[in-house]
Amino acid sequence: MLVRRTLSLGDQYAAPVGIVRREQFRDSEAAVELLARAREQAEALLLEAQHQRQQVIDQASAQFWEDAGAFLQGIETQAQAANDNVVQAARQLLNQAIERLFGECTLGERAQVLITHLAAGQSHATGATLSCHPQVFAQVQAWVASSRFAALWQLREDGSMLIDALRLSSEAGEFDLDWAGLQRCMLAPGG
Repeated sequence: MLVRRTLSLGDQYAAPVGIVRREQFRDSEAAVELLARAREQAEALLLEAQHQRQQVIDQASAQFWEDAGAFLQGIETQAQAANDNVVQAARQLLNQAIERLFGECTLGERAQVLITHLAAGQSHATGATLSCHPQVFAQVQAWVASSRFAALWQLREDGSMLIDALRLSSEAGEFDLDWAGLQRCMLAPGG
């Protein structure tokens, strides 16, 4: 007959507490899997957050440069407008000075300036007839007599001409120069 007996070894030989039961092992595996999934999700969220952060930085940078470009364009426009105003004021001042200078010249000085300007345009000396109003004939005659054109230019008085005009006639044609025309040439455009 079979008898069942039990043997007691006492408390010192009791089963150690470190033995893991199957249920605990399954729970542990499930926890490890859950932690792995949580880690993957956290990494995905972190990656998405970094991507969004980079997008925000890129957008802010683009907005900054767009705003800076608009600001600098505004400064450039203002500087150009100020420059245009300075140039316009300088032209007006120059034109006023030229008009005043031209207005203060005597008839003799005008004739001297006209004939000097006319002679400066002659690259080579050729024979020609220089006509002028009788009131400035003496000044023109004195200038021609002391110039390289003395032997080449013949003088002629012409009462039909303006008092402050000269005409140089040669085989090549006629060239008229008057005080108002010279003044217009000297004035700055747009002034």
